[in-house]
Amino acid sequence: EGRSKYTTYCVLVANVSAVRRRYNDFQWLYERLHLERPGAIIPVIPHKRVHLLKSDTKFTTEFVSERRAILEEWINRILAHPELTDAASLAAFMKQDDELFACAKKANDFPDSSLSLAENGGEEAIGEAAEEADDAEGASVSGGTSAGGKQRFTRIRRMFAKAAMKSGVELAKVEDEEKFADIDKYVTELEKDLAILVKQSSALATATKTSAAATHEIAKAFSGLSENTYPTPDLGAAGRLAAMLNNAAKGMLSLSSTMEEKATAETDQIEASIQDFERDVQALRNALQRRKEKHYDLTKKLNRITAVGAKLDRMKEVAVNKTDENAMVPIQAKEGEMIEVKEAAETARCVLETVSSRVIREVERFRLVVDSKLRHIISEMGGVAVRFDDKINDAWGTILANTQPSVEPKFDAV
Repeated sequence: EGRSKYTTYCVLVANVSAVRRRYNDFQWLYERLHLERPGAIIPVIPHKRVHLLKSDTKFTTEFVSERRAILEEWINRILAHPELTDAASLAAFMKQDDELFACAKKANDFPDSSLSLAENGGEEAIGEAAEEADDAEGASVSGGTSAGGKQRFTRIRRMFAKAAMKSGVELAKVEDEEKFADIDKYVTELEKDLAILVKQSSALATATKTSAAATHEIAKAFSGLSENTYPTPDLGAAGRLAAMLNNAAKGMLSLSSTMEEKATAETDQIEASIQDFERDVQALRNALQRRKEKHYDLTKKLNRITAVGAKLDRMKEVAVNKTDENAMVPIQAKEGEMIEVKEAAETARCVLETVSSRVIREVERFRLVVDSKLRHIISEMGGVAVRFDDKINDAWGTILANTQPSVEPKFDAV
């Protein structure tokens, strides 16, 4: 109860055994995979909104079932990912030994990234932070504060590195630079077009909801008119008019209900499909960001070589006129440092090449994702339109049929 309350999810391992994991275990795996396989397109975990996280609804059957479905789809995508299947963190996550998994979570096996972890943006980023903190309630903490302090230091370091990137640091020239510039441009255009799709699909659902509400009000007006017909000695005509208006009101209520269903479908199917694709594009952007982090890391190390080389040259110039043997000691130390920074730069170059190759492989696979997701979005749009537009047309057909007078009116000739 209270802070000790949390939810665990059962993950089947090869349909033979199972492990139980909490939401923040999935979040740990997501972040660790970014460190272990930089440049891989790692699916983004969909997030709940903050207002839901702050209420008791997070423990309802509906909430837990929805999250379970989300996590199941996510872990299956991870398990099928060709760049991630042999990741050590994934193996630890799926391992039955809870003690070994706990040790893996505490371990700091992977090098720190120069920049922040993949960003999800907006409310989702807030939601992620809130969920992680909220889900951590009741978790036992061991090992003092060193882990938390190290994590905070790493985040601060990443924050300053990110600020340096944004300030316009010129990155070192590398192979495939033009190819990655083209990929970045392609993703930027995707993001722009998706932003329009997200905005306008939401507007479409909102417009349908507005039409449904307006139609409901019209139905109420027709119902009122059916009870307030013009006084006439022709009771038959008055009755027919009242019946027609009453039928029109019923038809408009049915029409309003159909429009509400359509608005729900536009949100649950069309908007959801677009948002799903948006997360895939965000995952690709995260992969490119990871590569940029490695590029930035190489740039720093190459700049370090330049700085150490300049310092070494000045030291040698000063030592030219000195006969003291000890004058060569700091020079030798600086030369040793130069060897170390060159080795570090070469390692960084190899890492960047590995990550770049991974990103290129991922982009080739991503083209198939774009094709599949866009076809699905259009299919959802067409399916919703056809299904509900047929119902709306039928409703209007019934309404219009009831407006036809059963007796043709006759007028005296003038």
